[in-house]
Amino acid sequence: MGGGFGQHALHEEARRHEFRVHAARRVVRELALRRRRDMAPHIAEHDETEADQQYSFRLIPRRANDVINSSLRLTAGIRKVPHNPAFLHPSDLLAIGIEPGTAIEIRSRHGVVTAIAAADATLRRGVLSITHGFGATPDETDDPIVVGTNVNRLLRIDEDFDSITGSPLMGAVPVRVSPVQKPV
Repeated sequence: MGGGFGQHALHEEARRHEFRVHAARRVVRELALRRRRDMAPHIAEHDETEADQQYSFRLIPRRANDVINSSLRLTAGIRKVPHNPAFLHPSDLLAIGIEPGTAIEIRSRHGVVTAIAAADATLRRGVLSITHGFGATPDETDDPIVVGTNVNRLLRIDEDFDSITGSPLMGAVPVRVSPVQKPV
């Protein structure tokens, strides 16, 4: 008979491929489980530190319907507001003594930025939500009203990162929020 793969050879190759896919999935699952087990003591330890008492809010990323990452944010007529407001629960704003639309200071272990406060009653108390991809470059001065707030100034890629992917911690970042002492 002719050359090439016969029916049996095709089935064997498909089984070997399926086995490799399942083996790879098992390895990924095992790595994820191992990472969770390895990180559990550090997470528990981290949650109890004195630093976390200083940083009582958790910064989380926020989506915006009128931008795609940092694209379209400078296109005239697309955005209603040129900056990225820092959203907090109204009760948190009241407790800190901040009015929506005023400047706030957001401080992490790694840096400090100024942002414009906004209220969002759908957020949990203790959460600050702000869209990434705004703000000035590191060598420029931030203007939270004109260009927005560069959230990356609060993060570090050499300390707080996922050990498997290398991605920096960008959610549940401990931060402190206070009114800005000087006007923006």
